[in-house]
Amino acid sequence: MNILKKISVVVFLLVMLFSIQQQVAEATNYRIVKVVNDSSLLVRDSPSDVAKSIGNLTKGEFVTEFSSSKDWSYIQVGDIKGYVISSSLSIPQSTIKIANSKSGLVVKSKPSTSASTLATLKYNMIVEDYGSVENGWSFVQYGNVVGYVKSDFIGNAKTTTKYVNTRSGVIVRNIASPSGASVGSLSNGTQVTVHATLVGWSYVTADNVRGYVEAAYLGTKKPAESTSTSQKSTYNTFSEEELEYALLELEYKKRMYPTHANEYRDALEEQLKIEKEKLNRLLQKEKELRKKIGR
Repeated sequence: MNILKKISVVVFLLVMLFSIQQQVAEATNYRIVKVVNDSSLLVRDSPSDVAKSIGNLTKGEFVTEFSSSKDWSYIQVGDIKGYVISSSLSIPQSTIKIANSKSGLVVKSKPSTSASTLATLKYNMIVEDYGSVENGWSFVQYGNVVGYVKSDFIGNAKTTTKYVNTRSGVIVRNIASPSGASVGSLSNGTQVTVHATLVGWSYVTADNVRGYVEAAYLGTKKPAESTSTSQKSTYNTFSEEELEYALLELEYKKRMYPTHANEYRDALEEQLKIEKEKLNRLLQKEKELRKKIGR
């Protein structure tokens, strides 16, 4: 009887879960590298034209943007944090480079060996290289690590072609970790270019999407039939792991659209189907258990 009560509680919690759950709590707020467009740009201590000026930037300087609104961006450059006019910034071009120093790629806060160390990236990690700055230094980004590295310690990666090979698709993250921020998603069968693989994660590019995916979900051959979550009407052949991954992908898709959009409603409908499948499986387990104990 106690076992049946426990199962009933689990069923109740599962039904209630959908209305309150957030499938992913991103551990990282993605920072964006931008470049100054104007010949002179004041940094202010608050988002106002009359706020105190705490710095002055020149055209071509890189900044790290933490957040932005219609008119103002909260940025950091060196030791200065403050607000600048958003329209004076743009996203610079970058190239994909690989850390080729076996002792690790040291990221500095300034283009100097005496500057503070922000991080040491592992051999074969991929970085976005925004170009040389001065005296053999390059400005790079890995996830939320943004700083300067010696240009000699990064190089071009040897690429291979693979395909997404999981029915639920994959979420693309900004770092090689499940805690990384979601920067996109790729459906089953999508062709990707793999630039490097490290500790179970591959850095891939596909059209305008770039970032890390779990290497286990990539294959050398394209799946015979595409069965992405947007095309599936049932999920009874999915494993438990595939169901959870499909929920994560759909939650990401919902965040990309307003609640009145058809894409949002489609994703919500698919989530309901998955939750129904999970509930049916749990009820089936309860039925089997009842049969086993003779009820």
